[in-house]
Amino acid sequence: VRQLVDFDEIVVGGMVREKQLLIDLFQRCGKAELAFLVNSGFSFGCALGVVQMLIWLLYERAWTLAVGGAVVGYLTNWLALKLIFEPVEPTRFGPWVVQGLFLKRQHEVSEEFAEAMTEKLLSSESIWDSVLHGSGGPKFAALLRARTSEFMSGAAAVVYSGSDPTAFGGAAHWRGLEERASERILQLLPRELPLAHGYIDGALDLKDTLKTNLRRLSPREFEGLLHPIFQQDELTLLLVGTALGLGVGYVQAVLDARSKRDDPNYDERGRRVEIDVDADSAVSEGADGDGEAPGPAS
Repeated sequence: VRQLVDFDEIVVGGMVREKQLLIDLFQRCGKAELAFLVNSGFSFGCALGVVQMLIWLLYERAWTLAVGGAVVGYLTNWLALKLIFEPVEPTRFGPWVVQGLFLKRQHEVSEEFAEAMTEKLLSSESIWDSVLHGSGGPKFAALLRARTSEFMSGAAAVVYSGSDPTAFGGAAHWRGLEERASERILQLLPRELPLAHGYIDGALDLKDTLKTNLRRLSPREFEGLLHPIFQQDELTLLLVGTALGLGVGYVQAVLDARSKRDDPNYDERGRRVEIDVDADSAVSEGADGDGEAPGPAS
């Protein structure tokens, strides 16, 4: 079977041709983790936002809002991804046993993954398409001709009561019959195969086989098998979080600058101005006396 079917070609080629298959696989197997990414953003963002607020109170500069927003956006998604896939093995922290959220769902994810893979990528239809038109096509044609020759020789021996079928028509004639029969089978096979796909899927039972084998893997093996499917999107999630945080921080910086524009307590660069209270009081008293110094008491 391995000489005729290239499973890497089926899986990788199928996902390259149909990008939606990989998206569906990601959404089905990681639906709980995607929900966690969304929901954890609020709690992680609030916690990191408090830190940013404290920094703002100590160092009030507009650029820290944008930079801080980018850092908060990055760290929020980074922490969520770490909790999804780490720790790989169940690890005890005091009274709690902690494991990556995705790995804790190995039993459930195995079923989702097996179902997603066998619906289109590892179905009878896709496997036969690879056999007939993939890299194993010439080998299958050669195997079919060999099996056809054996079948026809056996049939001739029964019909004509002889062990050598070429004795009844000559070697060249018999080879021509075998070749025409083989070509006719190859021609009709794609048209007749749909009638057998249901039976083949049931006989192969790839869904249950794949599900059972995935569940038997150790957490480390399971993580090594399925984590790469999600890794190529992890960088995207981190960059999106960073960009969103940067954008929100920039808007905050602009609004903060506008609010300080007409505030006498801030200079043109948005920095707080230290006001000399004694000098300000003296100016105010002078204004109240019309600018004249007080005269001697009578």
